[in-house]
Amino acid sequence: LDQLKLRAGWGLTGNYSVDIYSTKNLLETGTTVHGSQGSTEYITPTKLANSGIGWEMTTQYNVGLDFSVLKGRISGVLDVYQNFTDGLIFEVSLPTVSGYENTDDNVGKTRNYGFDLTINSVNISNRDFSWNSTLNLSYNDNRILELQNGKVDMPDDGLFIGQPIN
Repeated sequence: LDQLKLRAGWGLTGNYSVDIYSTKNLLETGTTVHGSQGSTEYITPTKLANSGIGWEMTTQYNVGLDFSVLKGRISGVLDVYQNFTDGLIFEVSLPTVSGYENTDDNVGKTRNYGFDLTINSVNISNRDFSWNSTLNLSYNDNRILELQNGKVDMPDDGLFIGQPIN
């Protein structure tokens, strides 16, 4: 055993992934012609703003192990992680009677976990020739834990409790 290092980490990050001014009511102007009367300008809102939208907050936990054996001929890294996101920002459909198609909103909670494994080997190494190999293996699973109205699916938006986001 040449090297053995255990790592652990924790982090909290925020994300406000909405377009600029999307929390404000945007207006569109237009012109209507009424015969010989000339033109009349009108103003209509183009998107329903959500001024109450907040930041997505992701808490991440991870553990890692670095190792090397046989004088460095075999080495590797194993990382295991788990993330929880609260306040997931998603574009949600609105009822037709609202006059708008959709708006951005904080709709729920997700969990994301998995691992990454990398193993490196020096198979042959001499003055004239070297042969190295690398094996990568990873797994990732994400699930929706909760949505806008608690434990209720949002089929119009393709969001279902216990299923991946995409």
